[in-house]
Amino acid sequence: MYTKQVVEGKTLLYVPDITMYAKSGKRVGPWSAPVFYNPNASMTRDISLGVVGVLGSHPNMLDVMCGIGARGLRIAVESDASEVVINDVNPDALELAYRSVEANGVVGKVDVQSVGANALCAAYDYREGFDYVDLDPFGSAAPFVATALLAVKRGGVLGVCSTDAANLCGNRPDALYRLYYARNMYPLGVKEVGLRILIGYVVRVAAGLGIAALPILCYHYGDYFRCHFKLIRALSAAQELVSQIGYLHSCSDTVKYLDSPFCSECKHVFEAGPLWMGHLASRDFLSSVLTELKKVESQSARDAERLLKGVYDEDEVTLPYINIHRFVKGSGVSPPSTQRLIMKLRAQGYKANHTHFDPKAVKTNAPLTELMKAARSIGGKTV
Repeated sequence: MYTKQVVEGKTLLYVPDITMYAKSGKRVGPWSAPVFYNPNASMTRDISLGVVGVLGSHPNMLDVMCGIGARGLRIAVESDASEVVINDVNPDALELAYRSVEANGVVGKVDVQSVGANALCAAYDYREGFDYVDLDPFGSAAPFVATALLAVKRGGVLGVCSTDAANLCGNRPDALYRLYYARNMYPLGVKEVGLRILIGYVVRVAAGLGIAALPILCYHYGDYFRCHFKLIRALSAAQELVSQIGYLHSCSDTVKYLDSPFCSECKHVFEAGPLWMGHLASRDFLSSVLTELKKVESQSARDAERLLKGVYDEDEVTLPYINIHRFVKGSGVSPPSTQRLIMKLRAQGYKANHTHFDPKAVKTNAPLTELMKAARSIGGKTV
């Protein structure tokens, strides 16, 4: 296997050299090599360092499907974690992980394992498990969520990443229904709806195990839907979170959440759900992660700060964002400047913000007719 060394943050990593796997006429990317390493995901690993930093002194961590071990290794090297277990079933990936463990001098701190993800997680429980468990498979996380929940200590954090955006955004409705028992037919904010479907799925699975999985930091970046949950083992808390699972629908002048699949006003069925209707982050937890991120010495850490500050601002509105270009399409109105539209809506007394999901979208509580009026007053009419 062709390899090279890279430095991410303070951590030296052995990674595949994807340039050596280039084939004529084909695009080269992380998927081209025998093992997977995505340098563009370094920002998500910066955020994981921030999350671990909030958990207190000397937490332990499990990276369930580690690949070459980048996330777990960075936590071992760049945090005060007491123990890090990294696990994968790909022997080529683990070969690079072993080399990185030795190169960073963390042999006594990092335990490298090669066990099936579900079998490994099921071997632990909340008494003997981990303060932080990170689940980052290739594709959907759905087949691994239930056992990953079991491996988290009481009061610990579960990180869940899914890269099956085509499913969660509704492009593959059969797969979405099979994996998450949900659908996504809402055209104006598919990415946020996809994230909320993932959150709702984890909350429902956890509740079935008697666990309250409270979303404390959830975001979208690139091809990633990434969520963090604080786990509380209390049936009453689990029931409270389940009450925040519902459906999304738009009728008349309103985009709204429903408690049931049918709208009592228009009598039509929901457009998306079941999904999480609450906030995407705990403001206190997010503020603490931002504080910890300032300590991370990484080229991408400042980008991570900007992303999370955006999540902090936009989360005052829990309804999904609205892509303005899609919204005005066919109306005879030109798409207005997003910034000018936000300022217009705020001047009228509505909440309005940019969103990290889509630069051409706004998060607002304004009725759709008011949003169209504001867009028309700024964008004017198309020719």
